[in-house]
Amino acid sequence: MRSLRRLGRPWEAAQAQFAALSERVAELERRLGQDSSTSSRPPSSDSPYKKKPKDRSLRQRSGRRRGKQPGAPSSTLRQVASPDDTAVCAPAACGRCGAGLAGARVTGVQKLQEFDIAPPPPPRVTEYQVQAKVCGRGGTVTAGQPPAGITGRAQYGPEAHARAANLATAHHVPVGRAADGGHDGLAGFGGLDSRGAA
Repeated sequence: MRSLRRLGRPWEAAQAQFAALSERVAELERRLGQDSSTSSRPPSSDSPYKKKPKDRSLRQRSGRRRGKQPGAPSSTLRQVASPDDTAVCAPAACGRCGAGLAGARVTGVQKLQEFDIAPPPPPRVTEYQVQAKVCGRGGTVTAGQPPAGITGRAQYGPEAHARAANLATAHHVPVGRAADGGHDGLAGFGGLDSRGAA
């Protein structure tokens, strides 16, 4: 150690240079570890070869299992006691000998039910017959008046207008298509094409 001290200034200069270089290496390593999530650099400056760690959600695990919880009410589709239609699916012939089973005794029935959406009802068409009558005293012809709002030979009623407005506002169907025929307009949703209304 004494021999090193004898070197004097060159030794002190080397020590100072070593300390400066160590500081510089530490600064460069710190900068190399930075990306857009740990500094103010833009995301485009991140290396495309480095995979970012996935953001950890702040949500905590609740400890509950997935799916239906014990004790929660079930949402299974259940059969109804009185279905709208009933179709009997009886075997026509014996599966072994081929004999007809038209009058054979029924030994078991398995009930299977299918739930489906009914098509829209046909539109209700009201015809207003505006009559013209001749006065017996003066021979003047007088015509009757239809209800307020009835102006065309064929037109949509207030319920049809309400449905068209609902299609346009709630279902984001363009106004022209909501009012016209077609599967996404009044014809499709209200069944107005089944009676030829226009």
